[in-house]
Amino acid sequence: MINIGIVGASETSKRHIEKLLELKEFRLVGFYDHDCASAGLIEKQYNLQRFDSYTDLLQKADAIDIQTPVGTHYQFASSAIRNLRHVFVKQVLSENLEEAKELNQLADEANIHLYVSHHEKFHPNYQLLKRLLDNPFYIESARFEPNLINYSPENLVFDLLVNELELILNIVKANVKRIRATGACLHHSHVDFINARIEFDNGCILNMVCGNFESEQKNKIRFFQKNRTYSFNLDTFKISMLNSSKPENSEHELNTAKYINVPDMIKRELLFFANSISNHSLNLRTHYDNFQTLEVAHEIIDKLNINKR
Repeated sequence: MINIGIVGASETSKRHIEKLLELKEFRLVGFYDHDCASAGLIEKQYNLQRFDSYTDLLQKADAIDIQTPVGTHYQFASSAIRNLRHVFVKQVLSENLEEAKELNQLADEANIHLYVSHHEKFHPNYQLLKRLLDNPFYIESARFEPNLINYSPENLVFDLLVNELELILNIVKANVKRIRATGACLHHSHVDFINARIEFDNGCILNMVCGNFESEQKNKIRFFQKNRTYSFNLDTFKISMLNSSKPENSEHELNTAKYINVPDMIKRELLFFANSISNHSLNLRTHYDNFQTLEVAHEIIDKLNINKR
């Protein structure tokens, strides 16, 4: 059984607490958060030990589950690694490339697991999609969110592109050859639309668009390959296929796994993390994959040409 502690007292932290309490592979020793009000609510709701300092939590845990804002990931993860604790961190190592690179190096030197969470990868329909795809030559991704926040271009890239980018890079598995990126102020005085075109050295082309001006969330990726086009809806995780080799030549939804909610994907991912620790499987590569995604994201930002017409 792995003694694990949580850093953070967010809604996501609650989901992780609930799943960790269900898994026999873990013993949840407690949590830490500097916000006394939020921490007090979780302490009361789950009857869970709240630690007064992160150092105290590290002393009791074999692994740390970091569910805090991305700007704090380096601080908590580096301290855990230096104390030879395995680390589970949500979505992004750090938005700072140098910090992400150092975390990778520290983890390699310490011979511990640095696992970057991406629970969508654990949905059976995403795993099915990977098996269905055979060297797609063109991919288009579109993500639009309601007009809630005055995003900077960097925020748009990290909040609306990075998630899909990592899912796609995990499928293409080829080096990036060329990137072009354009931003525009379509409905606001600030940048609210970004288009990135990425060419890979295997010939595949990825065209990504995102924006925060729609009335509702829309999130879809389409994969084009010989005779087939697959559409993957990231809001519902449904897959549809257009097969041009069939007489009807019409798009239809595939008979895929029924609805699986986010907590179930989180549980699958935490179990995978536990098994990798127990089996000493250090070749997970999630932190390397995430670093590649961060490199591409930063290149998109660096090459962003803002059109203010």
